[in-house]
Amino acid sequence: GGRGRHYLHGVGRLRPGATPAQATAELRVLTQRWVAEGVVNDEQFTAVSVPIREEVVGSIRPALLILFGAVGFVLLIACANVASLLLARADERRKEIAVRTALGAGRGRIIGQLLTESLFLATLGGAVGLLVAWLGVGALMSLAPASLPLLETAALDGWVLAFTAVIALLTGVLFGAVPALQAVRRDLVAPLKEGGRASTGGRSRQRVRGSLVVAEVALSVVLVIGAGLLVRSFWELRQIELGFDPDNVLTLQLSLPPADYPDADAMIGFYGQLIERVEALPAVRSAGAAGLLPLAQSIGDWGIDLEGRIRDENNRFHGYLQIVTPGYLETMRQPLVSGRLVEHGDREDALPAVVVNETMAQRYWPGESAVGKRIRIRASDEGPWFTVVGVVGNVRHNAIVEEPRNEMYFPHAQLPLALGGTVNAMTLVVRTASDPLAVAGPVRETIRVLDPNLPVANLRSMDRVVGEAFAEPRFTMVLLAVFAVIALLLGAIGIYGVIAYAVGRRTHEIGIRMALGAGAGTILRMVVGQGVVLVGLGVTLGVLAAFGVTRVLSSLLYGVTTTDLATFVAVPLLLLSVALLASYLPARRATRVDPMIALRSE
Repeated sequence: GGRGRHYLHGVGRLRPGATPAQATAELRVLTQRWVAEGVVNDEQFTAVSVPIREEVVGSIRPALLILFGAVGFVLLIACANVASLLLARADERRKEIAVRTALGAGRGRIIGQLLTESLFLATLGGAVGLLVAWLGVGALMSLAPASLPLLETAALDGWVLAFTAVIALLTGVLFGAVPALQAVRRDLVAPLKEGGRASTGGRSRQRVRGSLVVAEVALSVVLVIGAGLLVRSFWELRQIELGFDPDNVLTLQLSLPPADYPDADAMIGFYGQLIERVEALPAVRSAGAAGLLPLAQSIGDWGIDLEGRIRDENNRFHGYLQIVTPGYLETMRQPLVSGRLVEHGDREDALPAVVVNETMAQRYWPGESAVGKRIRIRASDEGPWFTVVGVVGNVRHNAIVEEPRNEMYFPHAQLPLALGGTVNAMTLVVRTASDPLAVAGPVRETIRVLDPNLPVANLRSMDRVVGEAFAEPRFTMVLLAVFAVIALLLGAIGIYGVIAYAVGRRTHEIGIRMALGAGAGTILRMVVGQGVVLVGLGVTLGVLAAFGVTRVLSSLLYGVTTTDLATFVAVPLLLLSVALLASYLPARRATRVDPMIALRSE
């Protein structure tokens, strides 16, 4: 191959004390010397050192950290819910605790009993969580993108069990301590004097329960806003024009062994014959092959010369090189803008031809036709000039979110002219009349007839390729949305629990109010108003927190800002609606209280 074919990845171990930045600096000095000595002649050639952990984890790392944070938020909301329920339970048992204390029970013993109950609930919750996790691992594996590192090792092993046990212990102690301390610090004489009369509890206990609800709502708002931003971003991603039609297209990869196909003519002849036979199959509409499949294989950048243009430090020309056979562009349905596509006549003995995309045509020949212009690959200073014979639409090749770049489509049969050799590995694309997988068998048989020993790899539909390209953002969006829904439900349960408990404790008061003439509407407004105040404060704090917290999502968003107005308006309205419903149910029960029964029960 030519000296400009830079495709290797070196692996090395840094010496003790060295950093990746130092290694990169040394590599760049080395590559600059290579350019000066003529070892390489592409000024864009460089080398970069990347830590192997970063290479393995890749772009999924931010998403995993965000999901881990979301899990923490859900855990805090659940713990706040449990703490609120334990506070209510301790309040119900205030007379029991007062009697036990009066009979000589120490505070330490009472706190120990309450913490034991809290730890039991935490342990039970951890066990249920492990069961759900065990049942959900399969669903998680099917949803997770292929880019998620070490996915096959995901299992409920000893580390997971130990982590769950530690979390259960910590949450049981931390969130059980508040109700326990509240229970032993209160006035122990008042409960004994109350007799059978109920009370709403001290202001301190009410403030604690209210604060827990506010915290739940605030955390829920942050999570739901984050999920809303990812949902909107995913919607914007799905609207991106890919530049090709993936429907009813079968793809598969072939790699010709050099021992059986020793030269370019043998390789070019095989692919030409294969495409001709595949196109003759009854259910096939067209077929072609390319060196690199969009959204599945990354395309490389090459330095080029433009005829009549001087290349220097201020004018460096480059393009992403794609190798195609006749029929490929038609099969992928890339729109022809001007000129023609790659044809069967574009052979090694014909005029060197190349097709470019719109981005390249507009960048290097603005305001004029690119057809007829000439370019040369800088793999060799003596290489031939290729005439631009056509311009096609842009394609999202390396990534969906990546803006279209300069792309050059060279005929497979003319690649020896450009690079001094050809490629043995190609991706066959086949457009069918219906389900592309239905013709997989006949296509395989066609390949077997031509070469019985040639393996077929990555046989799949183009729709699946596109789906896999969306897998990573879909994975993050779905999981965060699930956590947001759980947070929303927990928040609603927390609001309902606090309001229902308050209604139960204020039954006597409500009975008096109704006996004095208060109507159902007045009682309803009083009870719902209590919930709305708490939720309003929680929503306000949550929105303010979301303005800062959602900034960590910026690298995962496309077409949406971290302060998207629609999301920041819709989510608070959703939370307020849920809060109204959660408050209305116990409020409606309060309006049905019979004043005489309420007064008589006290």
